[in-house]
Amino acid sequence: MSIYPCTLFSGIEVIFIGIGDSWRQARIDCLVGDTTNDVISIASYSESDLNASLPTIYQRICPIDTKIKISEVKPINTGSAPRFVEFFNMGMSITSSDTLNFDGLITGSITNNNIDQGVYFVLFDEDDGGSLSCSQCGSQQQCTVNTSTNLCDEAVYIPCGNSYNCQFNSQSMTIWNIDIMDDSSNMLDSLTYSTDESWPIAPSDYSYSLEYLGYNNEYGANYVRSCTVNASPGSPTLNCTSNQLQCSLAGQCQQSGDNGADCNQQTGECLCSNTGFYPKRGSCYPIPQPSNCIAYKVKNGSQNFFRFQFDGAPFDANEFYSVVYYQTATQMVTITDQSRIRTENDVYYVAPMAISGYVYTELDIDGYSSPFKSYEWSSNCSIITQSPTDSPTPSPTLSPTSSPTLSPTASPTWTSPKIYLSGDFCQQDRCFCNGKGWDCCLAENATNANCTDKQRSWTAGFDTFVFNSIKLYPETYPYPTLIQWRIRYNGTTYVDQGYDESQQQNTTRNSLGITVNPMNGSAWINGTTSINIPLTLNESEIICPENNTDCTKDLIGLSAVFVFEAYECTTWNDQGSTISDICNIVYPSQLNMYIDRSDTGGGGIGGGGEDKIPTWLWIVLIAGAIFLLLLSWLLYRYWYKGRKQSLAYHKITDDIIVQTELNDQSLTTKLQNKDTQFNPLATGMPGKDREHDPLTAERQERAKQQENDMVEPNAVKNVFREEMGQKAGNRNSNSQNMNAPLLG
Repeated sequence: MSIYPCTLFSGIEVIFIGIGDSWRQARIDCLVGDTTNDVISIASYSESDLNASLPTIYQRICPIDTKIKISEVKPINTGSAPRFVEFFNMGMSITSSDTLNFDGLITGSITNNNIDQGVYFVLFDEDDGGSLSCSQCGSQQQCTVNTSTNLCDEAVYIPCGNSYNCQFNSQSMTIWNIDIMDDSSNMLDSLTYSTDESWPIAPSDYSYSLEYLGYNNEYGANYVRSCTVNASPGSPTLNCTSNQLQCSLAGQCQQSGDNGADCNQQTGECLCSNTGFYPKRGSCYPIPQPSNCIAYKVKNGSQNFFRFQFDGAPFDANEFYSVVYYQTATQMVTITDQSRIRTENDVYYVAPMAISGYVYTELDIDGYSSPFKSYEWSSNCSIITQSPTDSPTPSPTLSPTSSPTLSPTASPTWTSPKIYLSGDFCQQDRCFCNGKGWDCCLAENATNANCTDKQRSWTAGFDTFVFNSIKLYPETYPYPTLIQWRIRYNGTTYVDQGYDESQQQNTTRNSLGITVNPMNGSAWINGTTSINIPLTLNESEIICPENNTDCTKDLIGLSAVFVFEAYECTTWNDQGSTISDICNIVYPSQLNMYIDRSDTGGGGIGGGGEDKIPTWLWIVLIAGAIFLLLLSWLLYRYWYKGRKQSLAYHKITDDIIVQTELNDQSLTTKLQNKDTQFNPLATGMPGKDREHDPLTAERQERAKQQENDMVEPNAVKNVFREEMGQKAGNRNSNSQNMNAPLLG
């Protein structure tokens, strides 16, 4: 957390004095308000160095000359309150004999005024309509308000006009400047609107007021619009009430350039874009960006690391900086803190990489859970290899031998590099101009229809990433080339009816709520033939008015038009100095970006964007998906049935095995307990085979064969004879032995 805003709020300046070379200004300049004048460097602790720095220290701590700071400017008048410029005397007191001269919004001079040190003085146009007033200054205890004049008693008010030696000139809300000088023409202070891109745009007839007196008044981001048209002449900037900050129209939120901003009609709060702007004073103010980011590739002994160093954003607030760098070829990591020097040892680098990442600003705003960010990829970190930091051994000082004076071989002479846009919007590089001269489509009479700006279409969404490509010729150009590019919003159009400037509408308000980030930036080409510029497309919620709850129907087919342009390039020679006027922008240098909303559609014309899928193709895809689901279900059913049968078979087999084992165990137990005995007449013992007797087996086999043979005995005829005699015919007579055979 930075400590200096607390002191700047009260107009207290912090002076930092650094002695020696064991400190870096980039690590401590977040502690001061003016990094140029509030940081004093002394070479060493020697008496001579300390004495030499005393005048500078005395001048900063206790100024003995005139020092004036411009703190508030009201550049135009619409009849409600006069124009004025407010100054604060930070130096020695101004007496009646001193003369102050002016130029710009005010011209002429003033004299015969007594202005003490630490006092505001205000020059106002007495000829303007309305009256100068600071009636609200007393309620906030900023000054003592005189009830008769409604002005601060502590301040000095000096009129200008036709009756005085100072006059106000006609300027606008976005084009004005003011210079104040002493009687010797020494510049005391100077302020010009839009010296950087962070100035807000105040509503007409309001003033630009330095938010806190201790802030650097050269930074546009340090100014806010006044709470009312009367502003606060002669006092510090007032805190606005909630009613004074409420918006009623989207245009109020878009006043400072946030074309994607909208106004919440229920809360009166501005809804700013995700990147590039933040809510401030009833509008969306631009977030200032850091610059000049360098990734020094350092090799110190056996250690290799990268040191990121960049210039801070022109802003006196509690801002943070996020450095995003490649950790692998496809993955980036983010490191966030308030320092402007970072040392990282896990930066991915493969020659000839020229960019290691980028840096952006983060602002934490009270009442919001997420920080607001400046544009990404607008401040790229260029890679520069740095020599080892160890002190080298002094070189010999002997006079060297004269070099040969023969004429050296001339170095190759490179043609001037050319920069142009490339991509699938053309079938070949430079489109129609491929194979033609470099002045093709650049001459004033280039009216050929093929020389029109090329175009691509996309569909926006949430953080949709797209790329525009910039190419360099010749492809083997050996020196690094810096390219400046920008994007401007160019209204909306129905591109399905053909592009026509006359169809464009709404060139100041983005009714589709589509934003492209970043809107400008720079890129290096060094050792490569081209570079892709990453852009982020977003769309905000469309809030319909009460009398049209379905306003999205009116936006169907409508596309937002943004123009991407490469407008400047610079190259460096091998000595590291800039070569001017040798890098040329050639055709095509502009690209019309047609961007549709994801929920309304547009007339997308193709060429690198998200092409619309026809309805019949959707039907085929859905039918195919249903067929695959049905086939998958059938395969699952077949597999499940087979698995169920297999499990049942294994279960039965397991039961049989278990039952067999139980039976065997039961019989063995009974035999051991002599509860069961074998029948001795049994032919064998269960579970055991009888001993094999080959002889017995053969005998039994032959016996079986004999039993089965058919026997045919010889026939025997029995002959019975009766004995002759008395007992003839009585075979059973006792006198006869019937047991004797009849035949001998």
